[in-house]
Amino acid sequence: MKKAAAVLLTGAFLLSGGALASVAGDHAATPSDQAPAAREMVLQGEIVALDAARKTVTVKGDAGQVVFRTENSTRFSRGENAAVWGDLKVGEKVSVTYREQDSEKVAVRIVLGGR
Repeated sequence: MKKAAAVLLTGAFLLSGGALASVAGDHAATPSDQAPAAREMVLQGEIVALDAARKTVTVKGDAGQVVFRTENSTRFSRGENAAVWGDLKVGEKVSVTYREQDSEKVAVRIVLGGR
C-alpha cells in the first residue's frame, strides 16, 4: 500500500512538473518581451527628388540629402488639410516624421509647406 501511494505521488509530481514546464514553454510574448517601438524623428527640408515607382522622397535638410520610403500608411497633409502622394513637388518645403526600419528611413507623416 505504501509502495502504491509512493508511485501515485511520484507520478502526480512528475505530471505537475511536466505541466509547469509545458506552461513555461508556451509563454506568450508580452509587451516587455518585445522590442521597443521604433522612435520617431523629424527632418525639415526641401524635396529634391521624387521616385513614384519606388515611392521614395528625397529631402535636403541641414545634414544633407535623406531618402525616405513611403508606405500605404504614410499620412500626407498641408496644414490641417489632407494631401496625397501626387501633391508632393520638387522644391517644396516639408517636415517629415520618420522611423528607422531595416536600415531605411520610413516616412510616417509628411507635412507639406514645412515650417
